[in-house]
Formats: sequence, structure tokens, C-alpha cells
Amino acid sequence: MKSIQLIRVFIASPGDVSAQRDEVERLIWNWNNEHTDVTNVVLMPIRWENNSIASYAIDKDGQAVINEQILKSSDILIAIFGNRIGARTSDYESGTIEEINVFHHYHSRGVGIFFLDIDTPEHLIEERLRVIDYKNSLIENRRGLYATYSPERIQYFLTKQVHELRDVYGDDISRESNDEKESPFQNIFDDLVFDHDEQLFFIFSVEKGLRNFGARWMAKETLKDVEEWEQQHNLQNYLSTRYESVLIKLEQRKLLSVAEYTEPGNPRLYTINNKNYLNLKKTIRDNPDSVQQLKSHFIIQSNPIVLDLDLPF
Repeated sequence: MKSIQLIRVFIASPGDVSAQRDEVERLIWNWNNEHTDVTNVVLMPIRWENNSIASYAIDKDGQAVINEQILKSSDILIAIFGNRIGARTSDYESGTIEEINVFHHYHSRGVGIFFLDIDTPEHLIEERLRVIDYKNSLIENRRGLYATYSPERIQYFLTKQVHELRDVYGDDISRESNDEKESPFQNIFDDLVFDHDEQLFFIFSVEKGLRNFGARWMAKETLKDVEEWEQQHNLQNYLSTRYESVLIKLEQRKLLSVAEYTEPGNPRLYTINNKNYLNLKKTIRDNPDSVQQLKSHFIIQSNPIVLDLDLPF
């Protein structure tokens, strides 16, 4: 039975963007439908109205209770602003800003702030100006990632954050130590475990010092590197003609992960996390004979000289 890692996504916003809060929750469940089977990751949307519980506390307001119950235990925060900045709390200009700051102080990562590009009614102009002032303060203080709200940007942000968590905690996103686990790259020269195109890809990656690999319209630059590497070593175009299919195979085997999507379901950039890359690099450098033997199977042979044979009459 495979292990599933739960990542909690806190949705923060003032009350005027309830439709976008619902949309973000749907996008999170859509992400799970598309990616959980491959990544072993399940994203859980966290909303104060659904996940906090009634609590009596002395010297704590409602926002402080939310912070303690569900905010600090979340892994990613998505904040959405429309025309309103939100209701002021005891310590901050609004509850949403407090959630952003508390989360950032506690995690130092994983914050995405999105602003709606919408018309502003006249009676909300003053409130909208407060939102713009807050956005400008983010620019000045370089706090978090902010962008104009769109479903595509939310999906991209989620994927990017999952990728970063995988890079920190390993491919299974386990926060427990994985030091005793066997590296998946110890047997890369075993033909029963890896195909030749996969083996060549590993060697190419280490010899060219690459960890990121473009796909679809971003494949051109990496394919150029592959072809140059094949020419440099006088190799047939075996890897370059199978390049994108290798990416898909290795991603399915969880040796590569998707770093960027053009749109949901269409990867444009794959990556190998740092821990796996270091293990791969060590295996390649510890086995120079195996590297040369594999390359020898794909050396371009000169055309043999054919001698005319005496006819039998």
C-alpha cells in the first residue's frame, strides 16, 4: 500500500470574494484528480468556516483562535483580494493580512497572494485604495508571491508549491528521515530495471549538469543540449528521438516531477530533486566503465568497406 502525503492549503480572503474562495476549493480538488495518482499527494482545502471549531478562550479573539487551530498547521496559503481589505483585527489592518503575516512568520514560505482585476463600485473606492496600498507594500517589502487572480495562476502556484515541498522533503514528501532508504539510482545500469533510453538520459543529465528538462514547446532548448551531447560523443540520435517519451516514463516512475504546467494536465518543465540528482551523480561517477560500455552500444560506426568478391564462374 503506497503512502499518501496530505498537504493543507489555507484559503484566506475578505468576505467579498466568496465566489473565488469556492473556485479555489474546486481547483484544489481538480488538482487532486489530475495529480494524486502520480505524486502520492492529496491537497486539502482549509477554510475557517469549515475547519475551525467553536472554542472558548480567555484573552484571545476569534482570529487568534483560527491562527492556532488551522492556520499554523497548514502548508500552503492562498490569499485573495477584491475590492475590500477586510475587517480590522486587534493587531492588523485586516484578518486576511494577519493570516498572511502569521503564516509567513511561522513557515517563511508557501504564500501566494492574488488580486482580482475587477470594476470597483463608487462606494468601495476608498476600500479599494487600501487594497492597492497593501499591494504596493508587498512590492516595497518583497513579501510573498503576488499576481492577478486567475484559475490558471492558482493551478500553477499549487503545482509549484508541491514541487518545492517535494524538493525539501523528498519524493514522498515525508518529513521523516529517508536516509536509510536505498537510492532508486543504484541500479541504473541494470537492463532489467531501466531501458537504454532512460540510462542514456541519466548519463546526459549528469555530464551536462542539468536538473530541469523542457517539454512540449519548452523542449527545444533541452533537445539542443541532447543533440550536442550526442554529437560530442559520436552517438546515434537514440536519446534525442525518444526524449519526451523518456520524460513521461521517468515521471511515471516518480524519478522526475513536473515543475511547471502550460495548463492543467500539460507539463512544460520536468525536474529531478536535488537529493536524487546527487545520488544519480554519485552512481554515474562511481561507474565509469558501465558508462562507457553503454555509450559503446550507440557509437556511430563508419561505413564498412565492401570488397568485390570473385564471381564463382
